Amino acid sequence: MERLFAQHGVAPRLVMEMPSNETIKQAVMAGMGLSFLSLRTIRHELASGYLVQLDLAGLPVMRQWYVTHMTSKRLSPAAAALKDFLVEEAGPLVAAWA
Repeated sequence: MERLFAQHGVAPRLVMEMPSNETIKQAVMAGMGLSFLSLRTIRHELASGYLVQLDLAGLPVMRQWYVTHMTSKRLSPAAAALKDFLVEEAGPLVAAWA
């Protein structure tokens, strides 16, 4: 977000930072301000009408998702299966959530 703001010459006045998406959503629902969150994070609140998505030029910001792990760590069978699933199957699922 800092890069997006800088590209558009915007210097927002930050008055607080919050540690979790749920805290941020609750603060926005309480009328404490605006936030940039992943659409996947707020889809239920959008559907129920608790939050609204603003139509702003240059948004949404599209990002790549990565699956990472330490090369020195041997993955458990469950972790390896999750990694294989994400690499092979998650792309179409993520696109369907958009």
